[in-house]
Amino acid sequence: NFAAGNLKTDQCVGVVCTAQPPCTPATVTARAVADGWVGQSGPSRNHGGELTLRVIARTGANARALVRFSLPVIPSGCQVVEAKLRLYSSSFMTGRTLQALALAAPWTEPGVTWRNQPATIGTAASAPSRSSAGYVVWTVTAQARRMYSDGNHGFLVRDGSEGGGGAHQGLQSRESGSTRAPQLVVTFG
Repeated sequence: NFAAGNLKTDQCVGVVCTAQPPCTPATVTARAVADGWVGQSGPSRNHGGELTLRVIARTGANARALVRFSLPVIPSGCQVVEAKLRLYSSSFMTGRTLQALALAAPWTEPGVTWRNQPATIGTAASAPSRSSAGYVVWTVTAQARRMYSDGNHGFLVRDGSEGGGGAHQGLQSRESGSTRAPQLVVTFG
């Protein structure tokens, strides 16, 4: 039998039990380690070093943003309770739905193009586009949990209705040198 106040049983083998201390809840903000955007109208061009990530919904000229973070270490005894992807909208168009999806394979900031962009995996998190400058925020808890267990390849952000007349969303990249660079805010509990 094992009882030790706030300690919880982590694993018992025979009569020997090891205890894991309780989780100390924490929220950690990770900054992007890679980002870029890819455009359908220039399928071989790389836009990994630009100051603005572009998300465009235009027939034959869609654009998508990619962003990757180093995942914070999960504190002992904790799990991911919530994760939020935050990208600062420097230009905006109201009435759009922007989707964030987990990427299924590796990519590099200086090498990603429309032609070689990785596929996505899982369901999309959605957020409305902004009507003024500020952060677009997606709840990406399921996607982050998958990244911890299956591999971290980052996120792809696209317009929920690609094609059409040219809806454009500009998002600040890590290269902008701004305090408004892409963020992944992970809450552990």
